[in-house]
Amino acid sequence: MLEVYYRVNSARLMFEEMDGEVVVIHQDTGVYYNLESVAADIWRELQTGASLPDLAARLASRYVEAPETIREMVAPFLAQMLELGLVVETSAPPPA
Repeated sequence: MLEVYYRVNSARLMFEEMDGEVVVIHQDTGVYYNLESVAADIWRELQTGASLPDLAARLASRYVEAPETIREMVAPFLAQMLELGLVVETSAPPPA
């Protein structure tokens, strides 16, 4: 089974970081999203792409939680971002 990677849907979005927060505008819907704290950290990681296990490991190095716990907490957030068209799934790993 191929590993699934997630990345920002940069073809459909405009986004900018300001004061540690990320402001995202979906160009198709005109909806604005404001990502703070952990959500902003996840966004930064997804700009280059990551699998869920890789993302959880990277976040675990910054936060005091086990990667498995982080994975369980991040998975629903990724699913919501996919549903909103903010991220896309790909089978291509991010560049090294």
